Amino acid sequence: MSEVAPAVALLRTIQTLHQKGPQAKLELAHAADVPLGQVKEALDHLQRMRLVVPQGDLFVLQLTDNDAIFALVQEVILCLLEVLGPLPPKDLSLCVTDLLGEEVLGVGKVQGVAQAVANGKRTALRRTSVGGGGGSGRHGRDFYYLLKQSDELGLRLRLYDNARMRSQWRARILPTHQEGPAEGEVAAPTFEGPAEPFPTIAAFLDHLQKMPTYRGQMVHVRQLPQRSAQFAETPELHPALISAMHKGGTWPLYTHQAAALRLHREHHNFVVATPNASGKTLCYTLPIFTDLLADPSAHALYLTPTKALAQDQLQRLFAFWDHLGGRSSAATFDGDTTPESRKRILADFPKIILSNPDELHFGILPTHGKWAPFLSHLSVVVLDEMHIYQGVFGSHVSLVLRRLRRLCAHYGATPLFIGASATIANPGEFASTLAGVPFEVISDSGAPVGPKTLVLWNPPLDEEGARTSSYTEGVLLFKEHVKHHVTNLTFTKARRIAELVLRWAKADLSPELAEQVASYRAGYSPRERRALEQGILSGKLLGVTATNALELGIDIGGLDATILIGYPGTIASTWQQANRAGRGDKEALVTLIALSDPLDQSLMEDPERLFASAPERAVIDPRNPYLLADHLPCAAAELPVTTSEETLFGEGLTIHLEALATSDVLTRKRDGSFGCTAKAPHRRVAIRSTSRSRIKIVDVTRGRDREIGEVDRPRAFRETHPGAIYLHQGETYLVRELVLKARCAYVEPIEADYYTEAYQSTELEIIAPLEEARWPQLEVGFGDVEVVEQVRSYVMVRDSKEGPAVSQPEPLHLPATRLRTKGMWLRLGGGLRDALSATDRDFEGSLQALEHATSALLPLFAICGRHDLGGAAFSAHKALAGAPGLFLFDNAAGGVGLVEQGYLQLPALLSAVHRTIAACPCAKGCPSCVHSPFSRVRNEGLDKAGAAQLAALLVATLATPPERREHHERPIVAAEGTSSSEEPADEGAAPPTAPDASRGEP
Repeated sequence: MSEVAPAVALLRTIQTLHQKGPQAKLELAHAADVPLGQVKEALDHLQRMRLVVPQGDLFVLQLTDNDAIFALVQEVILCLLEVLGPLPPKDLSLCVTDLLGEEVLGVGKVQGVAQAVANGKRTALRRTSVGGGGGSGRHGRDFYYLLKQSDELGLRLRLYDNARMRSQWRARILPTHQEGPAEGEVAAPTFEGPAEPFPTIAAFLDHLQKMPTYRGQMVHVRQLPQRSAQFAETPELHPALISAMHKGGTWPLYTHQAAALRLHREHHNFVVATPNASGKTLCYTLPIFTDLLADPSAHALYLTPTKALAQDQLQRLFAFWDHLGGRSSAATFDGDTTPESRKRILADFPKIILSNPDELHFGILPTHGKWAPFLSHLSVVVLDEMHIYQGVFGSHVSLVLRRLRRLCAHYGATPLFIGASATIANPGEFASTLAGVPFEVISDSGAPVGPKTLVLWNPPLDEEGARTSSYTEGVLLFKEHVKHHVTNLTFTKARRIAELVLRWAKADLSPELAEQVASYRAGYSPRERRALEQGILSGKLLGVTATNALELGIDIGGLDATILIGYPGTIASTWQQANRAGRGDKEALVTLIALSDPLDQSLMEDPERLFASAPERAVIDPRNPYLLADHLPCAAAELPVTTSEETLFGEGLTIHLEALATSDVLTRKRDGSFGCTAKAPHRRVAIRSTSRSRIKIVDVTRGRDREIGEVDRPRAFRETHPGAIYLHQGETYLVRELVLKARCAYVEPIEADYYTEAYQSTELEIIAPLEEARWPQLEVGFGDVEVVEQVRSYVMVRDSKEGPAVSQPEPLHLPATRLRTKGMWLRLGGGLRDALSATDRDFEGSLQALEHATSALLPLFAICGRHDLGGAAFSAHKALAGAPGLFLFDNAAGGVGLVEQGYLQLPALLSAVHRTIAACPCAKGCPSCVHSPFSRVRNEGLDKAGAAQLAALLVATLATPPERREHHERPIVAAEGTSSSEEPADEGAAPPTAPDASRGEP
């Protein structure tokens, strides 16, 4: 029996069922034209051959033979002609669209095929290439063949073909009118339209549980209690401010707002770490206006991590000034500020400047002489959304703020620092490290909190024990929320997914509802973003898919619900997104849909980890020697640096200055201070990276050579290698060439429905241990390591509702890079290997699986993503005296303290690893436990059971007291001139030959 024959039988059945109306799938036995036995026989045969997977009313047919695929398309046309009767060729057309449904090939090119078939000619369908960047060759575009008749045929057929991927054909029954079409009519398709709203969240959840697609996805439901407002006695405040708050509806003050005023009066720096919508804005707005009313010469500086947030804060300031009755005096000064506006600002400084750390570093501090009138009267510096400043970016920002403080002191000002942060584990410590001054903490919120229901939603298992697609579940929930007018914000972890979820949902929603949904992500113009924010705020939009661009404090009012497709990566970020739902005492619903990822699945298995655990620690390291080597020349260019400034730049400052002077970056003056010899050193420092070696991204379409961005060199090997898909401002570009000597990656726009991931090998060397702990069968260390990585191949990944499809690896020939950073290592004794061997477990496969899971779960203990970390496992390694072991390291030169948290909390980390692996229901390992998207060996040869056993042995070992050894204080590492710490290794050298390391990095 051929692959085509059962497919045709199934097609005939579906076409017959389509005419029965929306209850078709319940009337299978009544298909008059095709006997039920024949249908079952065809389905059974296809399932035995693993060619078809029924998914409700969606039948997925997987064909591996391209000839069979094209033959099937031809048979589909014949089948429709037979069922519907003779049709004029003009009423039958074949359309080619891309993954998002946009037409990429007009019907004219393929009309001949349909006409030939209609005339009885069995002309074979041939693959058609589309011109342009993605037309043919190794980067050929995938096609959807959409068969329709006069746009009114209720049956929609799509053929998905790609020589590199598994080919799939889908036939879907679209809902038709209940009563069915009149005789001689073809029923017009209907869509999911508005439904009756539910009176309570509980009623809506009950509705979800009664849906045909529900299979126990709600693994945990938690009711979070309501909390009433806590007001404070009115502190002494200017009458004009009290009047303004009455007009704005923000009076009386909550307890935490009154606490902010008291700390301001006592001139204490403070950080407010309270939930979203708790009124943090007033905690810094009132102190600023108190200073402005008391001192007409005072100024304030707002620093926000994004330009969109600065614009939102600017509108709030204008509104407050309106209530105050005075002339507003505030402006943004960032990358969007025009030259004319910059001139006006410098000529007459507004009372309040809103900017960001990037502009402060590049535009304000280097020209501080022009800013002297502003800096000399700077009263308050606001660090809004302070928790964003962690990792590499935060470490840079910390040094920028120290440079700001020394310039303010030079002009005679000592500004007060006020931070606003999401709930993190260490707000006071983090703020103090960030700004270099002591901070008080306000963490008890007096704002009211409405009742909130939080649902953990785990996609069901398929027949092979793997989780089904989280995106399918997300689309389903998004549509149900919108249909029942549950206004919602649906967060995704990538803007590509935000767009796809919206497209998939709109395809099934009625035109009326489709007009009331949208997506929000980075890359939109300020005007587009503002229109979307107003649409959410006004209630015009029922549902919005978004990235974490809306996680920050932009005012979008109160929503009924939020949906999180994938754990955001940290508990702190989870509550930031969750608290977007509900305002005041309003009831709200939050649904977290788990991905097939160890981090997500660990929370599904142990919900208390989400509800009871403290948020993660925000970690930065302003002592990072590579960052100091960047910022000390900038500081010296602003004002000569003296060796007495250790309170700003840390111990060992003299050694750093001497090293930079030796390499002719700084010069010693007669008074003993150090000046900068380099011109515009600020331009050489990208504060969102540790690398000073940058690769320009150049669009070479039609020879225009337009620079559209840049990346640091190590990222360039992973993200802009030949054949890579590069994302910029929501557009996709194909990398044609990476020229290292020119430091350019040449790209062209492409309509790609896939993205790329690069895989690399890893070598490690322990440079300087800082701390070590020893047990009889285990040694754990932390210190300086050097990592040599080489990108060797890449794959193309295509996301769909059914999950990602991955192509075969394409080889790459790129030089290696060296990274000196902070890392931790576990050296395993022979007794552990013997214990696993005694149970017939594969030791190397167990070790690789353990490293995957440990890297995946370390973000539970420090705010970071998997891309911020690196890891590798070795069956034998020379740095471990030939013993087996695994390494974890910060993916930033010099380290930023992430892996250090793993070292300090290793018992808890390995306990979480053991629980996650042991609880996963899969048989041999899956993305929910030990599979890693960064595995160079594509997760082959892993031993899940062995990893669980090894984790349990390590947890038991760590329960006994260790022998500890501290080597020395953190060494001072002076950068050699301005050369990058991540320059490539010898490009002519042979490829690394160390034992295999399972790591890749997209």
